[in-house]
Amino acid sequence: MSFTKVTSAGIGSTELVTLDSLEVINNASIGGVLTYEDVTNVDSIGIITARAGVLVGSGITLSKDGDIFATGVTTATTFSGSGASLTNLPAANLTGTLPAISGANLTSLPAQATIANNADNRVITGGSGVNLNGEANLTFDGTGNFTQTGSSAASIFKVQTTATSGDALIQASGEDGSGNTRMIQMRTDAGAGQYRIISSDTSYPLALCTGNGERLTITGIGSVGINKIDPTAVFQVNSTKNAETDRHDATNYHLALRNPADDNGEAIGLSFGITSNETKVGAAILHERDGGGSQGSLQFYTSSDGNSISERLRIDSSGRLLIGTTTEGHANGDDLTIATSGNTGLTIRSGTSSAGNIYFSDGTSGDDEYRGFISYDHSNNLFNFATNSATKMTIDSSGRLLVGTTTARNNFAFTTSAKIQAEGAYNQGSISSTNTESNTNTCAFVSAKIRGTGAVSNNDIIGSHVFEGYDGSSFRRIARIDGIARDSGSGISNNVISGDLAFYTRVDANAEQEIVRFHHAKYALFGCNTLPSSSIAGASIDGDPSDLPVFIKTSSRQHGANAYTHFQFFNSNGAVGQILCSGTSTSYNTSSDYRLKENETAITDGITRLKQLKPYKFNFKTDSSTVLDGFFAHEVSSVVPDAVSGEKDYVATEANVESGLSENVGDPIYQQIDHSKLVPLLTAALQEEISKREALETRIAALEG
Repeated sequence: MSFTKVTSAGIGSTELVTLDSLEVINNASIGGVLTYEDVTNVDSIGIITARAGVLVGSGITLSKDGDIFATGVTTATTFSGSGASLTNLPAANLTGTLPAISGANLTSLPAQATIANNADNRVITGGSGVNLNGEANLTFDGTGNFTQTGSSAASIFKVQTTATSGDALIQASGEDGSGNTRMIQMRTDAGAGQYRIISSDTSYPLALCTGNGERLTITGIGSVGINKIDPTAVFQVNSTKNAETDRHDATNYHLALRNPADDNGEAIGLSFGITSNETKVGAAILHERDGGGSQGSLQFYTSSDGNSISERLRIDSSGRLLIGTTTEGHANGDDLTIATSGNTGLTIRSGTSSAGNIYFSDGTSGDDEYRGFISYDHSNNLFNFATNSATKMTIDSSGRLLVGTTTARNNFAFTTSAKIQAEGAYNQGSISSTNTESNTNTCAFVSAKIRGTGAVSNNDIIGSHVFEGYDGSSFRRIARIDGIARDSGSGISNNVISGDLAFYTRVDANAEQEIVRFHHAKYALFGCNTLPSSSIAGASIDGDPSDLPVFIKTSSRQHGANAYTHFQFFNSNGAVGQILCSGTSTSYNTSSDYRLKENETAITDGITRLKQLKPYKFNFKTDSSTVLDGFFAHEVSSVVPDAVSGEKDYVATEANVESGLSENVGDPIYQQIDHSKLVPLLTAALQEEISKREALETRIAALEG
């Protein structure tokens, strides 16, 4: 509807016209102001044209140029058009839900702001000037989910303060099912010089997760778990990694300590301390490199004074265990070396009814696992020593050394239980001693005696070698050898002592009797313990006689004055001679029984042969003062061969030396003569002479008669 000035109807411009109703069929023109009083609506079917503009109250003006000026709130359900001429819109006065505006034709807006790279839920950030940007890697979905993504290694989410004393803080909080507030903070604590992740409730662990699984957990009490949500230790690592896969590959291990230096002598380690001094080390474990590929040793240190640590144990690169030293032992026994500057030892502690063992093995199964062993049996307090997988020697709780048996015999006749017992077959129960030195040294089996701290007494038995046999019920002594201390007349004192060696034997149920004694005065006694005499039965051989001198003595006192053989001689043919004592004389007998002889013939050349003998007076070169009657053996040998032994001018051969007949090759072996063998020849010659004399006497008697 359009109002125009009315003139044709004759209404002047100064006249006041009041109309209850006005209907204009065609056009109405109004030159001044058309005022509507108490009019609620203007209803127009066509266009209303106001050439100078339209003023609505004091707040809205519609200019003739088409501009709308509104001083209050403009409410519209729909805006249409390009919006090319919308200018100076105060953003603070735009309220309500704005419809989608392309903004393509918005002009004269302040600074003409634009949003680039926009999409749903992207966070809008500022760019250069007033340009805005939709962040593809930073979104917020309106329900509390804030997400950052990105493929760049430098993609970070940063909360930063520029205040020198302030903290950068990220905090997340919420309520649990019981209405308790749970909060976690990530902050820089400038005052404490720390970076912190803080949980408000110690009953809930702090967890870092990947792949929907917890990888690192810190419990409310400070325990740390790797792949373990409830660590039982202060630090616990759970993993299915298997170091057996490749022990030389660190990726197969649960924990790896690395030093990237490739220098020998570099070390990496763990330190331990129980002290308020945070730099003080009480113990440590170090790996020190001494070759390529991290070849090196593992070292263990402890402190004995609280001020420094010392190496106590080392496993070197060859697998040798060194305790108290860095230098291995002998090449054949260097797998374990223990060294100190004082007494050094090894303790194996077992249960009171168990055993402490050291096994020697050359295999991994069966008897090869314990070919040799040393075992201490605490239940019986004894040591067992084994070879070839079986016990061969035992030291029992009484200190007895048992060889070939583990049970001591306690029923010997001489002593209830010997300290050293060997038992078994002849090659198991035997004892030998061999010296292999290239000198005059030898082995010795020593028996000794001391009376407390004092000297022994005359006739003390210093040591015995006792022989016992089992008779079916008990062991019985059958023989023994005693070493006996003797006082030779000067007493027993510093380096003044003598000794006898006595041999005893037993017959049936009789007690042992001394059979032989080697006396300290260098004679041997047989059947007696003093020199034989008319009152002492027995025999003696004296090596240094002072009696007459007499080298061999025998006494048959026990048989009275009856004839008794003191010496008898045998060869393979039987008895061939004897020395016999009667009441007052001695007989030297040789075998002569006719039953032993054959092919006998009379000697008919006795005088002829006797005349061939050359008796001399002479002395031996070694005793020029003694003149003897006798023969030269080689001159007799052709006359009575069996009276002479040996060969004229014979010297010793190697065989003679080996047989003991001579000491050196080339030494003379002198001929010997048995003068008794000349008696038959002398008898035959005498008989021949008697026969001739009797014949001559017969002839003389006939001539005289």
